[in-house]
Amino acid sequence: MKKKIFSILLIALISMGIVACGNTTNSVSSAGEKKASVDFSKFDPANIKTMADFLKFKDEENYNFQTSTTEENYVVVLNINDTYYRAVANLPHEVYDELFSIEDFDEREKKMAEVNASLPVERLENLSEKIPQQSELDKYIGKTCGDLENEGWSYHYYNLQDMEAGMDYKLFSYIVKFDYDGPQMENTDDFDFFKEFKDLKIKSVTFEGVGDATNLEY
Repeated sequence: MKKKIFSILLIALISMGIVACGNTTNSVSSAGEKKASVDFSKFDPANIKTMADFLKFKDEENYNFQTSTTEENYVVVLNINDTYYRAVANLPHEVYDELFSIEDFDEREKKMAEVNASLPVERLENLSEKIPQQSELDKYIGKTCGDLENEGWSYHYYNLQDMEAGMDYKLFSYIVKFDYDGPQMENTDDFDFFKEFKDLKIKSVTFEGVGDATNLEY
């Protein structure tokens, strides 16, 4: 079903120069940037019954969150003590339609926040358990950038000086370094990353953080 996304707050991941994906509020930071403004020691998955319970651990100062609202679900991802959790709530169609019947933007945003917080959590997942082990990532060494493209990988930045790229696959983002000993590539306006990097072999792949972790296909 085609998604209709609302309540979008597009935040740049400044430390990596990454622009968040456009269909979600995508602001899950890596650990260690600043001291958390939320007391994560009080977090207990067993006590999460509603989205309000989960959203208590949304750290506005450190951008530890992603949210996505569709015609079927409200999804929130939080980085809590370096562990990524995803809470999913069902959103009744009639409620979704009623919210979008509100014409005034501010009023609609306020009502949506109230409704979303009240929703019961249908499932709470520890996404960190899905992060590939380094031994799995090492299997990519020797493959090419074209192989990654064929598997469905995308990129959110590239660095021609260090010959590396920040790339996304399913729920997560990775730093991929490539083997290259040719002349310095120039980053022109029409630079085509996958075309230029297609045949370059991979030297290393390391975990970076979450990508679009609200994607319930994974």
